[in-house]
Amino acid sequence: MGVLLFHAYIVNVIPHVIWSRTVGQGAEGVGLFFIVSALTLSASWHNRQGRDPKPTAAFWARRFFRIAPLFYLVLVVAWLIGQGKPNYAPHAMASNVFTPGNLLAHLTFAFGWIPAYQNSWLGVEWSIGTEMAFYLLFPVIILWLMPRMGALRTLFLGFVASLAWPWVMSHVFSPWPGWAYAFLFWSLPGQAVWFALGLALFWTSHPGRSLQGLSVGIIGAVALAVGLMNVPPAYSAVLWAIPGGLLTYAVWHRLPGVACITNSRWLQYAGTRSYSWYLLHWPILTAVVLPYMPGATQQGALGFVVRLAAMAALTIAAGELSYRLVEEPARQWGQRLIARWGWAGHRLKPAPAPREPEYQPQLSRQ
Repeated sequence: MGVLLFHAYIVNVIPHVIWSRTVGQGAEGVGLFFIVSALTLSASWHNRQGRDPKPTAAFWARRFFRIAPLFYLVLVVAWLIGQGKPNYAPHAMASNVFTPGNLLAHLTFAFGWIPAYQNSWLGVEWSIGTEMAFYLLFPVIILWLMPRMGALRTLFLGFVASLAWPWVMSHVFSPWPGWAYAFLFWSLPGQAVWFALGLALFWTSHPGRSLQGLSVGIIGAVALAVGLMNVPPAYSAVLWAIPGGLLTYAVWHRLPGVACITNSRWLQYAGTRSYSWYLLHWPILTAVVLPYMPGATQQGALGFVVRLAAMAALTIAAGELSYRLVEEPARQWGQRLIARWGWAGHRLKPAPAPREPEYQPQLSRQ
């Protein structure tokens, strides 16, 4: 939802308005998703211990059938509606849009490592490439890295990678075009702090009572401070990891004040459809709303509201269809195939007891 706000805003940026800085930071919603992704994948992996004969193969297959079918379909839709529109992709990548090499990079999810292809087909897919790269490494991280490094050292490594990777790639390895700095920041090492934070949260113990009462106030204060700052892109992930991590921590442990998040039916609905919304909203905005919606391209707050309302309504409607007709059937079909291949579906031993946060370090070593 933050990303939708951000993309409706950047079409015509509203200068010298305080609230626009907060809306302009909506792109950090992707980082919040990365935290939640790493956390929930860790919990899922732990809860499936002893159930899958081939856990790594089953994990990769589940991720593929969860991500790839809808992604491939939207690639086709974007190709059909984006051809001949010079403003569809960022200007620096305009010559690379809808080429055979770009298509191959997207079909194999290698585009996340290629700056010229990273965000060129759908306009928002950079995070999919980053997420798929994390999926590829996740079994190694969860089985080898985390038991040896622990939560704090993993988190420190993520902070260092997020700060060092863009600088090293743009200053040491050359020639990189000037625009590539931002896109190098989007690759997995540049976003490592988010994933490391999600992994670390799974390994931390339950907070003491002294922290519970302060959690919501800390979240609000830090999020407000960072949201009102003009944060350079190279440091935004590291700074936004603080309120993002606190928010996820509070929800994960159900601390006081977060019931509006954990019990919200609207947010639960949005969560199940969020992948469809994410993939579809930018093509809808650029190919439908901006060309055909009266007032969508005008400056000021009114244009922003028109763009946001039209894009949100069309995205929710299209997302409902894609979720029911593509996402959920593909996921179920993938589960049946994985069970048929013998990678999952057989209980080799009793499932472990529900995870208790204070016992996580011992469980991880076992």
